[in-house]
Amino acid sequence: AIFDLRDQPHALYDVKVTEDVVTSTDKKVVGLKVDNINFATNKTELVQEDKADLDKVAAFMKERPKAYAVIAGYTDDVGTRDHNERLSRNRAMMVSNYLNQKGIDDSRMVLFWYGPNNPIVPNSSAANQAKNRRVELAVGLEG
Repeated sequence: AIFDLRDQPHALYDVKVTEDVVTSTDKKVVGLKVDNINFATNKTELVQEDKADLDKVAAFMKERPKAYAVIAGYTDDVGTRDHNERLSRNRAMMVSNYLNQKGIDDSRMVLFWYGPNNPIVPNSSAANQAKNRRVELAVGLEG
């Protein structure tokens, strides 16, 4: 889960995480929990499982007009920095384009791309590199 406020020292609410929806103790929905979307080497294509998760995100956002998505693309450390920054941007854009096709306006999405920065594990093996080739997606609610 990438949107989990339980461990934040200055969270505004005590947060409970259910299977998909993050709520506070007063039952106010504060966000949506989404697993990282991973990619093959040098690829930006979404697999069917990721599309199903993004369909849930789109449905959540459609039901909540004040919901917004923060989308961050990453790569492993193989290749040049320029290539990886473009690739991480394209991965983030692939996710935003998919959500846009499902009816989510661009104004409700914020994109970041970091290339090989901020790996979640060391790039010391092929398995670890695969974990770092990802898009992280957090959905929150305004106000």
